[in-house]
Amino acid sequence: MSVGVRLDRVSAGYGGRFVLGDLSLAVAPGSLMALVGPSGCGKTTVLKVIAGLLAPTTGDVWFGEERMTPIAAEKRGIAMVFQKPLLFPHMSVAENVAFGLAMRRMPQAQRRAAAEDALRMVQLDGFADRRPRELSGGQEQRVTLARALITQPRVLLLDEPLSALDESLRTEMRGLVRQLQRRLAITTIFVTHDQREACEVGDQVAILLDRRIAQIGPPRAFYTDPASEAVARFFGWCVVESPTPAERGAVVAFHPSVARLCSDFPTTEQADSFPVVIEHVIDLGTELRLAVRFASGSRLDLVQSSAMTTAAVAAGAPARLVVPQSALRTFPPGTSF
Repeated sequence: MSVGVRLDRVSAGYGGRFVLGDLSLAVAPGSLMALVGPSGCGKTTVLKVIAGLLAPTTGDVWFGEERMTPIAAEKRGIAMVFQKPLLFPHMSVAENVAFGLAMRRMPQAQRRAAAEDALRMVQLDGFADRRPRELSGGQEQRVTLARALITQPRVLLLDEPLSALDESLRTEMRGLVRQLQRRLAITTIFVTHDQREACEVGDQVAILLDRRIAQIGPPRAFYTDPASEAVARFFGWCVVESPTPAERGAVVAFHPSVARLCSDFPTTEQADSFPVVIEHVIDLGTELRLAVRFASGSRLDLVQSSAMTTAAVAAGAPARLVVPQSALRTFPPGTSF
């Protein structure tokens, strides 16, 4: 049965150094939460606290209405998948998948049948008798996923499980993870440092910055309404000084996808414009890939439709970057987080 997961004002760390501070997070039963943030921000620490591998210094972990903080890791009903598959090389694929069932002393014939069912679920029919050395990287990770699912966990924790794969395999595996999670309705937390991956797999996305959750919401929110300058920067928004004198010291942010390059465009009630200098241009026919530099010295990479670009697109040419005011977000001074 699906169970919700809640972290209530959790602080945790290593050797007296706090990695998480007063962090709260709620994951709905049967949903997939993507936890994203820069490398080293504490994402894996969150999973360790949920799994019972690291005791929080303060705060509590809850599964539904059950306080899990004092419960041992092996009694929490957790399955965890890591970046590296960690398969036993001396065992067959089926034996690797059924390892958890063997630890529960399930009869061998039942283990074998369950392993074959799990392998079928991850699209590895016929692989039961192979050895890990005969598998590709993507196949190894499918076996690891089958091993996690066969135990019917209450909560599934995925710690950057696709980061070692090439992009085509990652795309395929994202689809498989999403398909299986929806089919089985297991409460799942998927850790990644990749913003796009987080938004592709998550029902909800939570971003971890400065030891706590900076924003949580549907994937679209991070591209339409970031909660802070730091969140905007992480999700690829351009952040520049406000062009409005009344907002001196504040910054404005916009996603590059809403900007248009023009030779000249005055500020209006509907749009703001920013003076830039074009640094370089790659003309691909239907689109232009450009780098522009603002007066402050900051740079921005853009992809523009050739049909919509009205600027003289030569390196060194001045231009203006036009952004609809409805797409601008203003952050006052001192609110970088």
